[in-house]
Amino acid sequence: MNEYCKHKIVKFHQSYLARTFDQDDVALLIVLTREYTRKGRVLRELGDFLAHPEEKDRGLVLDSVRRAATFFEKDCRRYFEDPDFEPPVVSGLGPIEELLADIVGVFQLAGISSPVIREDDDNFRDFVFCVIFLLSSFKINYEGRLLELKVEYAHSLTLLIAYESTNYLRHFALLPILDLSNVWIQCPNFSKHSLRRHIARRFKEGSLCAIAYEDDLGQAPLSAKDFERGNFWPLPNVQRRD
Repeated sequence: MNEYCKHKIVKFHQSYLARTFDQDDVALLIVLTREYTRKGRVLRELGDFLAHPEEKDRGLVLDSVRRAATFFEKDCRRYFEDPDFEPPVVSGLGPIEELLADIVGVFQLAGISSPVIREDDDNFRDFVFCVIFLLSSFKINYEGRLLELKVEYAHSLTLLIAYESTNYLRHFALLPILDLSNVWIQCPNFSKHSLRRHIARRFKEGSLCAIAYEDDLGQAPLSAKDFERGNFWPLPNVQRRD
């Protein structure tokens, strides 16, 4: 492994343990490790997104959308008219356990022995939070149609694609790509917010929050007290069950 890449991975591991990283650190890690990850794995898919910033026309997410869209077009009316209809599960980026394993593998490549990462650790949840907002500005090219990745902030934080049927206009299937549970823990029933042009930033109080791009232009350390309610979207800590 390139010595600079190894050094930056070790530095990121330190910030990972201290929970001081934000979206920019995650993006740099993904870019630097792209050539050291296997094709067909989640972390490589993330690197491929960053390598094709305008639109992506192949990969795990597109394959998942293709399968779901084919099924949706075949049984579109049943989605909305048959209460017993069970649509297929959308795999999206793939199992969260695979992303976890990929990160462990990258740390090991840099010589970090026995890194311990758990799915419900706040460090890993921070990482997923950053990934969701990192991907939220990208598009995929499905059969000549550009489909945007979007973020919904509710009880769960969800990265999704709204796919409109070509046979039934204004009929949409919401295809989840990546999900992080227990984000807005006291979310009112059916309440959700669509967050566009937001970035995950570390506030000086220690927490990660999503803020609008236009609020990310200053140089001073960010603080929750500088934002009105509704202008920042936090990721709360959760208590891991041993």
